[in-house]
Formats: sequence, structure tokens, C-alpha cells
Amino acid sequence: MADDLAALITALGFSRAHVLGTSFGGMVAQAFALRHPDLLDTLVLGATSQAPFRPERLAGPVAGLLGALEAGDDEKARALLARMAPTVASAAQDGGLRSAPARNDALMRRFAATRAFDTRGCLAAIGARTLVVHGRDDAMVPIQDALSMAGEIAHADVLVLAGAGHAWENDQPARAASAIAAFLADTR
Repeated sequence: MADDLAALITALGFSRAHVLGTSFGGMVAQAFALRHPDLLDTLVLGATSQAPFRPERLAGPVAGLLGALEAGDDEKARALLARMAPTVASAAQDGGLRSAPARNDALMRRFAATRAFDTRGCLAAIGARTLVVHGRDDAMVPIQDALSMAGEIAHADVLVLAGAGHAWENDQPARAASAIAAFLADTR
């Protein structure tokens, strides 16, 4: 996916890009920053981790989903995913593009991919200015993950949003947008 992003930026005729990735997209953004530093201007990482998503590191339904995936219990994993993201399981929300089972499969593959993702010890190679954004009430990704990423990236700032969870951009949209705009406008 990081290579696909690089190909898209190049195909659009841009020499560099500001990249923002949240959750799984933040993992893709980290991989992009490491694989294509010449295409990266600034980086915003939100509600993401540099460490594998493993049941022993997480709590609640995410831990259950990952545990089911590790055990190979696809039926239980699909049921947990349907409860965590009910719109994924609803064909009525589909708009005719993909069936609910196809969306479930895509999300299952995404969660499975997070179990092997690990950029710990690698992020010091990121030279771009970076903003790490995290909701203080994020139940999916521990806040320590955000602090660890920021500690490893030389030019990283951290924004912890009170009253925000994993979907910080929805929980605190004005504050998040303002902080990101200020970050992008800063020409240090």
C-alpha cells in the first residue's frame, strides 16, 4: 500500500506530498515514510502504532478479534467485527459497490496485517516533520504507542486530544483540523 501511495503521488505529478494516516492508514503512512522519504514533505500519524496489534497488548473487543484471528477462528472474528463495525455487516449500507461479506473480508485482512506490522527501532530514519495525534480515550491503540513513535522520530510533535477516542478526527474535528493546519503552515 505504501508503494501504491508513492505511485499515485508520482502519477498525479507531485514531487512531494503531505501524508496523513490514521489507524491502519497510519501504519501505511509509516511504511511510506520509510520506503519513500524523497516523496514525503510532512507526516501526520493519528491513532496508530508502530508495534504489532496483538491481543496481549490491547483490550476489549479488539483483543478478542485479534485473538480469534490468531486462533484461526474466522467465524468468531467475523462476529466480533460485525459487532465492532455494524455498518460493515450491513448490506444496506453497501451502495452496491461490494457485498457485506467482501467488506468483512477486507477488514479481516487489514486486522490480520496489523499483527505483523512492526516499525519499532526504524522510525528514527524519518527525517520529515511529523505530528503524532492521539485521542486520550483511545480504547484501540494505547497512548504509549503514540508517545513511543514521537520519541523515536527526530522532528515529531505530539498532540493528545482530551475527550477524543480512536476516531479523534470525528470526536474533536475543529481542534484536530486547526492543529493540523497550524502544523502544515509552520515552515520551520
